Amino acid sequence: MTIIIDSINESFVEYKDTLEQDTIRYLEGLISESESESEMKEQIIQSLLNDFEIITDSNEANRVVDQLVSILRKKGALQFQSSSPSKSKSHLVCEISNRELSPSDPNLSMDQYIELTRHSNPSIRIQTLRTMCPCKVKADIDQLWTRIMEMSTDPDPKVRYQVIHDLCDGSPNWREGQVISTLESMHNDSDPKVRRTIHNVLTNYRYTGKWNIL
Repeated sequence: MTIIIDSINESFVEYKDTLEQDTIRYLEGLISESESESEMKEQIIQSLLNDFEIITDSNEANRVVDQLVSILRKKGALQFQSSSPSKSKSHLVCEISNRELSPSDPNLSMDQYIELTRHSNPSIRIQTLRTMCPCKVKADIDQLWTRIMEMSTDPDPKVRYQVIHDLCDGSPNWREGQVISTLESMHNDSDPKVRRTIHNVLTNYRYTGKWNIL
C-alpha cells in the first residue's frame, strides 16, 4: 500500500464504510497528477461533493482535505512537479497511469495516451479523462475530442459523468454541434446522476445557448 493510499485511509477513517477502493485509487491519481497544492485541494473537494457524493457539506469536505494535506506533508508525500524546474509536466502525461501500465517511456505518445482511456480499470480511464479536460489541455486536439465523445458510451457511469465534465468545461464554440449531439445521446442514460446532469446542461443550453457551465 502506498504512502498516498495510507494517507487517504487515515484522513477518511470516518467514511471508511462508503469509501470504495476505486474511489481511493481515483483520489490517489488526483494527488499524483496535481501540479500544485491548491489545484489538488480544489479537485479533491469537487470530487467529494459532486463526483462521489461521499460528503455533502462543503465545510466538512474542506476539513477532511486539510487533514489529508497535513498527513501527506508529515509523510513527505507532497512533491509537486511545478516546484522542480528540471522536471516539466506535459498535459499529455497521466503519471498514475504510467505507473500502472509501466511503459518504457515516461513521455507517452498520443497512441499510448489514448490507449489509457481503454484501460480495464475505470479509475484509470477517469484519471486520463481528467487530464484531457480543456481546462487542462490548452489546445484543440482532434484525437482527444473524438475519444472523449466516444467515451460517452463507456460502461462505467463515473466515466460517463467525467465525459460530461470534459464536454462542458471549456469546449470550443466551433464544436457546438458535436458536443450537443453527444450530450443529447446521453439523455436517457441508465445512471440517475448522469441523466440529471445531462438534463440540467441541456435545459440551460436551450434557454441560454451555453453548455460550458461545469
